[in-house]
Amino acid sequence: MVFDPRMPEREACVLGYQLERWAREKPDQTAIIFHGGETWTGGETLELVRRAAKGLQDMGVKKGEHVLSWQPNNREAVLTWFGLNYLGAVYVPINTAYKGNLLRHLVGALGRQPDRLSRRSGAASRQHRQGAAERRHHHGRRGGT
Repeated sequence: MVFDPRMPEREACVLGYQLERWAREKPDQTAIIFHGGETWTGGETLELVRRAAKGLQDMGVKKGEHVLSWQPNNREAVLTWFGLNYLGAVYVPINTAYKGNLLRHLVGALGRQPDRLSRRSGAASRQHRQGAAERRHHHGRRGGT
């Protein structure tokens, strides 16, 4: 394989564009499979990400803002990550095992205070639960939290 130094088009590598294309071209195809068997289709994923992004925006998150995320790997973490990316904000995940001095050191090593530090995105979580409840209503068991 030969290295290609050209920058790919943003539509080919930016998550928001990829989610939009996925939902448009394959809305009913499984996009994400979670531990435990829950699945989201391309269309469901885009809908949930837009809701999470709206919730984060309502909390005051803006494009270019760095948001530290200290939460376990789960559906809400995915929505926080994708929702922040969809807004143009920067998702900065932090290992939940980091506490006390280690956590302070990590935050300090950023060279500046983060714009936000949240253990859990309440708005993204509320948007996820609302969307999951609506999906359960439309799809039976599928899409719980």
